[in-house]
Order: sequence, then structure tokens, then C-alpha cells
Amino acid sequence: MAIKFTLHCPSTEKTKKDFMIRNPDKHFNLLYDIRSIFRTNYAAVYDIRAKPIDNLRDCVSGQVVQVAISRDETMKYYKPWNCIMYNGEDSANVDWMTDGVGLAWEDLNDQQRCAHITCVSSAGANTGGFVQTNIIRITRPYATVKKEVQEILVSDPEQMCTQPDVGMAIFYNWNWKWEVFLPASMMPDDPKDVSPKVLSLLTVLSSFTHGSARKVRAYVIEAVKARLAELGDGETKDPLLQEEDIVHVISTLYEKAGSPKAKDYLAEENKVKERERKETWSMSRRPEGTRKEKA
Repeated sequence: MAIKFTLHCPSTEKTKKDFMIRNPDKHFNLLYDIRSIFRTNYAAVYDIRAKPIDNLRDCVSGQVVQVAISRDETMKYYKPWNCIMYNGEDSANVDWMTDGVGLAWEDLNDQQRCAHITCVSSAGANTGGFVQTNIIRITRPYATVKKEVQEILVSDPEQMCTQPDVGMAIFYNWNWKWEVFLPASMMPDDPKDVSPKVLSLLTVLSSFTHGSARKVRAYVIEAVKARLAELGDGETKDPLLQEEDIVHVISTLYEKAGSPKAKDYLAEENKVKERERKETWSMSRRPEGTRKEKA
């Protein structure tokens, strides 16, 4: 009887689902197949607790097998980055000393939801809890969040909430100050100069990712890096956090949680970027004196 499991290579972030083992397959031959999949001359296999697997035939269907592609690689516990829609399903695993324990999810305020998710996300909250520590639990529907984002983008910055009010809202949702959340390279020298729209969008981002500041921060950093990497040699590379970076992260998180509308938004975003890249390339090929600046 054949069994299927998932191969995951942490160093490349590549995953191969439904890797199949049949009865005649031997461990050595399976390793050869794995090397071919990840295009490497070396492969060692481990379970989710980073323990070596001596015989792949002992694996069970549905198991995750980690793959090291270098002899120098130190395998760690399997902690996939993932997003799920959350409505208090893990309430039974909340420590009794957590603020708001015993209350229905819909009755918790933002601070209590932050404490709740921080607790259930911690290692050991349940069996195999270490696997869950990198999951972002999304607490609001995409349609509501998208509407708020659109309202902010067309609003007058002068009419937005003050920094202290925005900062307090973010702190309630994340238990982090926004000045700590953002790397120094993404902020002006004087934090008071941060765009009101950027801060308002950060508030929206925090409003559906209660208790997940550290994980969300990684997505924000990656979004800024990706934007800068896409710019051409002659374009100004501004490392400060932009509105578009936050909007991209918001859609990315919902897309990972399975939202079709967020997936459509990202697909359209990629089309726009591709058109802009083609226009930039086309402009660069024109002789001097015939180029037109973008409006």
C-alpha cells in the first residue's frame, strides 16, 4: 500500500506535497528521488522535531518530512508560516490566568483577544504546539478590512486620528508599540513625521492580527525588501514604509488564509507591476530626447 507525505526544505522554503512511497521502494532510492526534487547532490531527512529519519519507509501518510540539502545545515523544529481564519476555536487551550478566559470570543475586547492568541500560539499550548507557533490567526473578515483600507486611502490625512490614539489602538491589538514594530530603517528620523495614512493602515493591519506582531513584522519587512528589489537602477529606492507595502501585506495574509478576493487582488497587483516594468524597459530603450516622463 502506497503512502503519501509532504517534503519541506527549510533552507529554500520549497515544499513538495504528496511524495509517494510504494512497497518496493528502499530508503536509498527514496533519498535519490528527493535529491532530484530539490536539485541537490545531498539530502538528509528529519521529522518535525528535527530528529533524523533512518528509514523513510517508517513514515506514515500525512507526515511532514524536513529535508536538509547541505551537510552543514542544522535542522530545527518545523515551524511553517501560515495564516488561518480564527474565531476562538482554541479557547479550551487558553491558560486560566489569561485575561478574559471563560468569556465567549465575541465578547473579548482587543487586549483580551491579543492575550488569548498569544497564549494559544505559544509552544506547548497543546500537543505538538511548537508546530503552531508561526501561525497567524486572522480575526476579521476580508471584506470589512478591505473597506477600511479603501476609506483610508481616499481620506484627507488632516482628518485622521492622532498618533497617540493610533498608537494606543495598535498596542491594544499587538501588545507592541508601533515604534518597536517598525525597524529603524523604515521610519523617518523623527517618528512624528510618519505618514498618518501609514499609521492608520498599520492600525487596520493590527486589528485582524491580534497577538501576532512578531510574525506580521516579518511580512512587512519582506514586502519592503521586495518593493526595493523591483526598482530599476535609476529609480529612487525609499526604504521608508509605504502605504502600498501595508496594503500588499494585508492581502497576502488573507490570501494565505484562503480568501479568493485577496488572491484576485494580488493577481491584479502583479499585472499592474508587470505593465509598469514593461513601460520602464520600453522607455529605457528609446533614444535620448524622445522619452516622455510618466504622469
